[in-house]
Amino acid sequence: DNAYVLSGSDDSNLRLWRARASERMGAKSNRQRATIEYADKLKDRFKHVPEVRRVLRQRNVPTAIKRASNTKHEMLASRKRKEENERKSAKPGTKPRIPERQKPILGTTSK
Repeated sequence: DNAYVLSGSDDSNLRLWRARASERMGAKSNRQRATIEYADKLKDRFKHVPEVRRVLRQRNVPTAIKRASNTKHEMLASRKRKEENERKSAKPGTKPRIPERQKPILGTTSK
């Protein structure tokens, strides 16, 4: 019924995600169901209007997650910049470029 999305990874983890994460789970009253259906019909009817299209495309992310992703992005950019500076200041050929996937794993955690 398109209510869930199933994803898997190489380490044999399966995850079950809600397709519409902002929607409430559980039983809905007739009034709630009618309200949701009416809102969906309005969105479908006016999806060509630029303001409505912008709102429909918008995805809000929690502030803590947004900050963490920005911090991680800055750290990776800093690390790449440092490696590039080291490569520029070293003798030619002494510091080859290593792809990110081939860099050593610094640590693992196990339960």
